[in-house]
Amino acid sequence: MFAEVSEDDITDLLELKDSKSTKRCITHSLKSFRGFLGEDNEFETFDKPKLNEKLRLFFASLRKTDGNHLKKSTLTNYRYGLTKYLKEHCSIDITKDAQFAGSKDVFKAVVVNLKKKGYASTEHKPPISKEDLQKLYNTNSIAINTTTPYGLQKKVWFDIMFYLCRRGQENLRSMTKNTFAIKTDSSGREYVHQQIDEYDKNHRDEASPDDTVGEARMYAREGDPLCPVLSFKLYLEKLHPALNDFWQRTKDSFDITDTTWYCKAPMGKNSFISNDARNF
Repeated sequence: MFAEVSEDDITDLLELKDSKSTKRCITHSLKSFRGFLGEDNEFETFDKPKLNEKLRLFFASLRKTDGNHLKKSTLTNYRYGLTKYLKEHCSIDITKDAQFAGSKDVFKAVVVNLKKKGYASTEHKPPISKEDLQKLYNTNSIAINTTTPYGLQKKVWFDIMFYLCRRGQENLRSMTKNTFAIKTDSSGREYVHQQIDEYDKNHRDEASPDDTVGEARMYAREGDPLCPVLSFKLYLEKLHPALNDFWQRTKDSFDITDTTWYCKAPMGKNSFISNDARNF
């Protein structure tokens, strides 16, 4: 049996395959490249030699608005956005096509130069202060009371956001019980890491080098009742066995001795991400 599918349906489906951050990256890259090209900015019509030459000059001349060098990660994102767009709209792969060896070499040379000048590091947002973290992890905190379905879920959400998911809440709804795994390091300490990046650009053809799965680790804290690994294990244990979604709706009523604290239904996108996350 086959469903009737229109061209609009296919277009909508193709639009969904890229995350919002990928779309922003592509849009920003195109705007910058067209701005660099000036009036002759319809680069989709360029032959390969001309496009290669323009890309060579573009990568070599990219700067911040104040004239300073870009970070390596920013330059990489420009190239990623252009690569993604050209591959999908012009059937050109500037990272593999031999006719783009010139622009590829210039890009690599610029990256090496940025590293030498100290522009390779990534700037991270300031972490939560030790004092605020202690307040949050207070064993009397109602928000993260791990003896209730709601409190346990809130704590696991915070732990995962704080320790593992640097891309924020973008893909929470698509996480499953297989998204994370528990392992033991060489010293015998248990930790949780992200093994599957659901519907993220890491699992698409053109992955940005700045996004990798599994680098961060959430370590166990022996003797701590609010140990993040302990909470993670309890949460997995209390999830509904017949549903693979990682974020499940809490039961309206429960007993602490119940084997399952969550419903056979995923949390709505807005009910968890928009409300709980904002009011943590």
